[in-house]
Amino acid sequence: MPIMSACDCPEKFDSILLQAMVTLTVVYCFFGDVCYLILGSDLDTTFITQELDQGSTIVLVLQVIYVINLLCSYAITIFPTNNIIEDYTLRFLSKKKDSRSKLIKELFQNCSRMMVCLAAAYCSIAIGKKLDKCLSVLGALLCAPLAILFPALLHLKSLAKTN
Repeated sequence: MPIMSACDCPEKFDSILLQAMVTLTVVYCFFGDVCYLILGSDLDTTFITQELDQGSTIVLVLQVIYVINLLCSYAITIFPTNNIIEDYTLRFLSKKKDSRSKLIKELFQNCSRMMVCLAAAYCSIAIGKKLDKCLSVLGALLCAPLAILFPALLHLKSLAKTN
């Protein structure tokens, strides 16, 4: 995994991953429980937090939890993109080992990461009110391999005795 190889202590990666997964599971369960407490069991429409009573304390807590979740998970989701961009653009600096090239490489890495974040923010602002439709189409196109193709390939590579 690229995240494991970038970890400062790869030998502690299993415990770090377990802690992260448990934390995310608790946050998602808490988020679901709070939604259930607010909306009840007769939820038959799409859940959008802006349609709820904005003066309610529970709704504010729910929105804060959602924002914290997005902020904490953004670094993990954008990591592969940054790796690909940095490997492609900083190939010429990785061959040199002096301190000046290391400083330039760090500067380029920070600039490219900032540009990726700004590009994501610009796209979400530019798309504006159609962001939900754009994300739906992207999810349908890009998540299908994750849900259908990759589990079968992983099984074939790791567990299958025959093709």
